[in-house]
Amino acid sequence: MEVRTTWVEPPERAQGLDHLGTHAPCIDLYTRLLPGITNVTDRARYYSLYPWFVWAFDQRYRSVDSEKFEQLFRRADCLLTWIAERHSQRTGQQTDWHAVGGIGRQKLVPALNKLDAGEALRLSDYATRENNGTRYFQNRLGGLGQYYIGTLQDLRILDVSERGWIKYTKERGAVLAEAVERRVDSAKFFKVLEGDRVSLKLLDELEPFCFCRLPHSSEEHAQLADLLFERALSSDEPGGQRRQTLAFALAMVDASAGKWRVPVTLEHFQCASYGRSFGSGQLWKVPAPLEATASAWALYVRNDLLSIAAQAVFAVGLKIIDQHEQEGLRFATGHDFETWITGSALAKRVAKHFAGKSFGAITHGARSTLAPIDGWDLPDHEWACSRSILEAFKAGSDEAVLVHSLRILVALAARLTTKEAYQASPFEAGFLDNYPINLQSFTELAAGEWSELSIPRLLGWLMNRWGIEVHLSVALRKLRYNPQATFRVRPAERGLEIIDDIPPPTRTNPRVGQGLQMLRDLEAIVDGPEGSSLTAFGRRMLEEVLNGR
Repeated sequence: MEVRTTWVEPPERAQGLDHLGTHAPCIDLYTRLLPGITNVTDRARYYSLYPWFVWAFDQRYRSVDSEKFEQLFRRADCLLTWIAERHSQRTGQQTDWHAVGGIGRQKLVPALNKLDAGEALRLSDYATRENNGTRYFQNRLGGLGQYYIGTLQDLRILDVSERGWIKYTKERGAVLAEAVERRVDSAKFFKVLEGDRVSLKLLDELEPFCFCRLPHSSEEHAQLADLLFERALSSDEPGGQRRQTLAFALAMVDASAGKWRVPVTLEHFQCASYGRSFGSGQLWKVPAPLEATASAWALYVRNDLLSIAAQAVFAVGLKIIDQHEQEGLRFATGHDFETWITGSALAKRVAKHFAGKSFGAITHGARSTLAPIDGWDLPDHEWACSRSILEAFKAGSDEAVLVHSLRILVALAARLTTKEAYQASPFEAGFLDNYPINLQSFTELAAGEWSELSIPRLLGWLMNRWGIEVHLSVALRKLRYNPQATFRVRPAERGLEIIDDIPPPTRTNPRVGQGLQMLRDLEAIVDGPEGSSLTAFGRRMLEEVLNGR
């Protein structure tokens, strides 16, 4: 039998994300809780302006090719950002209201200084696909292609054919486009695109395209409100989860009015969801129709806390392996590393922060000493510990990172009330099989194997079995579908070796920040000196959901 051998080129390295797979359950949860909004769909009006451009182009250029569409679309992307930023500058630098989330702002905003200095500004200089130093975006279709196209397809606003043609849908895309058309000067907009030159005067004349003008475009506003709040559902369809989450956010803003005295943020939402409070002594009774949504979002936050703790312990483990490697020492296997950690001085110092001989004993004692779950602003609450982890990691304090990580695990275990960890928002069968670090496995381990482990032994277990072993499994699975390797540690001939930088622990981004921005775009929420509050429109939308309309 003939045997041929050839050299196999090693896979390219990539930074990768989610090295332990801990983000995956969180992502699945918030994707189901807030569909139709993503981490990169920052402004509601792009949901109508993008289909408007496709529709308006179709009305004007019926026989041109895709190259013309791409040329004018990229110019339009730049022009929309400049219009919003110019309007922001003219109205007291209120960027959050006018221009935040504009596509390509990093490149485009400084360019407006040229107009202030009397210089010419050409759209084509920034809309070009050539890497000339001023290009606003690399993707062929800019912000639409990079950020919005998938969402607009899912919402049946746009449709992409097999040939790659982008079309608006008649039932939603055309309706939104025609609503925009009745409120803007499309002839002047396309004249600027064709003329390729921008002036301050033209930007001012095109002000109705600014994101802030959405509430003044009544028909367009109504269409987007119907879309985002899923008001177009037929009477026999259940209310959508996006509708419930946006109403939950409105209820939170309404109940917290005057308590925070700052604009409501993602962190406010997370804390209020998890603790059912606005801080110690400020309990929040969630309206009954939103109870299930509140429980699901609390579950997401709980999963994210577990994720941060697991990532942090893994990161410290990688640092220790790296330090030994730099000193010419290698751990032969993950098991050897686990044994070393168990007997290390660091593990013993960490153990001194906890009263009790085993994780089970520590957890049992914590049930009577834990900060109340509504006291998320207290320094020993698990939410505060998650913030301390991120700060301690930046400061390079391994001991503090491990102490706060274990405090999160203790708090999560001590608050367990059911064996079904995901009861509030179950996954599809088999989903968790590829993600061993999850609340269900944590629940079983905390009550089982971990309960007899001392803190040093638990740290060794976490760094090896929930660290090295899980990471190798995740990285190998990714390599199966992607030619780029995401390994951060791997077994080699001389033992474990670190690959590239050590990833810091990170939170997931559950899209709520974008959802709050869209509520502001719709003028359902307004921010003032006393913080955030509901408008009459926002209150009406909330009452519709609460009353089942």
